[in-house]
Amino acid sequence: MRATLPLSALALAALTTPAFAQLRVGPGEAYETIAAAAAAAQDGDTVEIVAGTYHEEVVWSADRLTIRGVGGRPVIDMTGRALTRQGGKGIFILDGADITLENVELVGASVPDGNGAGIRWQGAGHLVVRGCVLRDNEDGILGGNHADDTALIEGNEFVGNGRGDVGYTHNVYINGIDTLTFQGNWSHALASGLGDSGHLLKTRARNNFVLYNRLTAEGGPSSYELQLPQGGTAYVIGNLIEQGTSSNNATVISIGGDGTQWPEQRVFLSHNTVVNRLGRGTFISATAPVELDVVNNLFIGQGALISGGVVTREQGNLTPDLSVLVDGAGYDWRPVPGSAPVDMGSAPGSDGAVSLVPTLEYRHPMALAPRAVDGALDVGALELVAALPDAGPPEDAGQDVDAGPEPEDAGEVADAGDAGAPADGGVAVDAGQLADAGSVPQPDSSGCSCRGARDTSGAALGVLVLWFVARRRR
Repeated sequence: MRATLPLSALALAALTTPAFAQLRVGPGEAYETIAAAAAAAQDGDTVEIVAGTYHEEVVWSADRLTIRGVGGRPVIDMTGRALTRQGGKGIFILDGADITLENVELVGASVPDGNGAGIRWQGAGHLVVRGCVLRDNEDGILGGNHADDTALIEGNEFVGNGRGDVGYTHNVYINGIDTLTFQGNWSHALASGLGDSGHLLKTRARNNFVLYNRLTAEGGPSSYELQLPQGGTAYVIGNLIEQGTSSNNATVISIGGDGTQWPEQRVFLSHNTVVNRLGRGTFISATAPVELDVVNNLFIGQGALISGGVVTREQGNLTPDLSVLVDGAGYDWRPVPGSAPVDMGSAPGSDGAVSLVPTLEYRHPMALAPRAVDGALDVGALELVAALPDAGPPEDAGQDVDAGPEPEDAGEVADAGDAGAPADGGVAVDAGQLADAGSVPQPDSSGCSCRGARDTSGAALGVLVLWFVARRRR
């Protein structure tokens, strides 16, 4: 006999089940400004921004918000406009916990102290940024103020940022959080004409999963293409990385140098293709006690392979010239049939918990595809295949990366107030490619000032990261 709940219990359940609202922004919608919707949003709500051009800065205060563009990708353009909220921090200031941001373009953040961000992340918990464009800001993303925070940043474009405090602003700068997964992104072409420059990706996180991205200078004046200034544990797998001819720093990947905040200092670099067009320099520079495991990478161009650190394995790497790539200048970095990288990969293995075998490949722009292995693995980030498999956004992402043509202008939008969405963090990372997270020292609560000591910083992924953190803390 099937048990049934009394009517009173069903009524009570209905009364106590939260009803999350969907707030829509745009001309003729319930909210004409994003800031008005942000001020009205409650914990767990979804805010949909109709495609168009908006001119406003917004503080998001509620927890578990989902904020997404619909009908195309809305552009929030603050070029030449003052940012004043909280003293001037960024276009979207994320104060709420567990926020998901999808399919928006944030342009032109500039503040008097030179540290204005497209996204200023200040809230706790898990951040998801997916299918967005961050362009021509002083910082693209800046933040991560809590030692137990986690972030999934996937399928985004970062371009033309680094316009602020010269040398201290970057396409992406993540502070001392627990775990960052940075996957399927295109970070490229920092702002030029400013003398010294920042980095394509800078992260102080304890655990870093830098997977299947395109980090390419493309003639821009990038300093480091990837910087892990406090080491930690990092899995750098399947990336396309380029240092250009205008770099102000001859090192491509920099690890350590700002102290050893984290007890683990292990960096694994597997199946990356790294091109140095500068004609000199160092591909990987590390400081002791950082341990380096470097396997099946293509290093193309002049320069020392590794400087410093403690090399625990250096296996299966090749140092050919650009002739082994289908089109080195045009960024088709698949190996030429019959060239040295084809079928020459050794078994990358694992670190005992995390597989170093690449399962995906970056497909331009900002998409991923399964790595189609025919025989042995090829060395580098891309596999030689007769026909490229269909590319798409990261699995379970729930949002197309390319939102279509440039939207029409939605008109001038005034600043209004504060606001906040559930963090749905689906991700195409193999469960074996998540690392252990553990407890971490509390970073400077003031956030990242990017000066001085500079310590101021998918459902599937969420479950795996939580498992990862819990496992380490037992």
